[in-house]
Amino acid sequence: MMFLSPCLEAEELFAAAGTYRVDGILLLALEYAVMSIAGVLLLVVLAFKIIQPMNSPFIIRNEKKITGLVLVSVGILSFFIH
Repeated sequence: MMFLSPCLEAEELFAAAGTYRVDGILLLALEYAVMSIAGVLLLVVLAFKIIQPMNSPFIIRNEKKITGLVLVSVGILSFFIH
């Protein structure tokens, strides 16, 4: 689970848990997996509830252009921030 995680901070948790027995490490891995999956599912549900009312013909017709504009904007913003 640690290597599949997008967060590198999780490695510190597992390194600190290395002083405990194997059951402690497995419990930490289970808790981390449950919380990560629950968080992602919660964000997906919230996104669907927010996006569902916005299903206008304009958005449906131009969704690829809107997605491209958002990606280009994030790229430009990231360039100037970093």
